[in-house]
Amino acid sequence: SSLTQGIFCPPLLLCPSRVRRDMTELVRVTLPLLLIAALAPSSVAEEQATRFRITNGCGSEPIWIAHQAAAGVGPDPQNIRIAPGASYDMTVHENLTGTRYWPKMRCDEHGDRCSIGESGGPGEHCDTAAGCSPPVDTKF
Repeated sequence: SSLTQGIFCPPLLLCPSRVRRDMTELVRVTLPLLLIAALAPSSVAEEQATRFRITNGCGSEPIWIAHQAAAGVGPDPQNIRIAPGASYDMTVHENLTGTRYWPKMRCDEHGDRCSIGESGGPGEHCDTAAGCSPPVDTKF
């Protein structure tokens, strides 16, 4: 199967090894292109899934990934915990028309009640005071 990779890291104050400017460039330029490439048609057989690798670029804290595939949750589990420096390969089927990923931090042991990144996506909740965090959107 083919593989595309994206790296998530929180803002500078949560991940001091990163520079805020680098994060802005990653989100503004690189990440949308990687997400679109993950969904682009390939020569792989239809029943074989494309993998989208999400890497936790923060060396100090785990992140949790919530996602939405089309109108519901995709084939991967919701609220995936990724340890510092580790990766997780998401399944992206060729006929998928859109998907969203929400990196979250400082969550409970189930990936809920997060201090950062609550999404309001399928099976997710939002902080009543702060509201929902926007997803990394791959609709096109």
